[in-house]
Amino acid sequence: MDALDIADLSKAVQGENLSNILEDNIAVAAGRTESWMWKQISQDEIQPTRIERKRLSDKAYRDRRKEGKKKMQDELHKHTVENKHAKQENQLLKNEIDSMNLKLQSAAMEIEQLQNLICELRRQNGCQQVLMEAFLHKIVGPKDRDPQLGKLQHEIRVLRRTVAFTGWMEEAMQLLNRIAELQHQNKDLKVQVQALCEKIYNDKLNS
Repeated sequence: MDALDIADLSKAVQGENLSNILEDNIAVAAGRTESWMWKQISQDEIQPTRIERKRLSDKAYRDRRKEGKKKMQDELHKHTVENKHAKQENQLLKNEIDSMNLKLQSAAMEIEQLQNLICELRRQNGCQQVLMEAFLHKIVGPKDRDPQLGKLQHEIRVLRRTVAFTGWMEEAMQLLNRIAELQHQNKDLKVQVQALCEKIYNDKLNS
């Protein structure tokens, strides 16, 4: 019992009202009991709250992990698809380059054949000129004064300029034009091949 309670009892013994003191002590005890009960109730309420909070925290952590894993899988799938498309595109470009290289080789062979043909025509023309000069020299010598032979010489020269060489020059010009056309195509193909090679190189750098 507290010192206050002893003093109160002492006063009661000395003639004060004992019942009032007892009522006061009962009220104080009841208040203390109520306070203790409230504290106990608060602790009982706090415990479930902590459990619920931990459960929610664990759930949020699992959800974040799940979302992060899904994002990683999506990114991996995206990069896999992009790499697949890049490989397919590179293969197509390589096939196109191979095709262009074949065209370049074919054009180079055709140019070489045309150049050989021109050389052969020039050789034949040179032989014809030599034969023509020999023929003219034979039939129209320097000592020959026959006007008919001089006229024939003149006609042969005219024919040589207007007929024989005209036909040869036309064919030669056609061949030269064809060579120029093939060389232009060859140049264009080389430019395209260079552009495709640069594109493949840039794609490899960006992948």
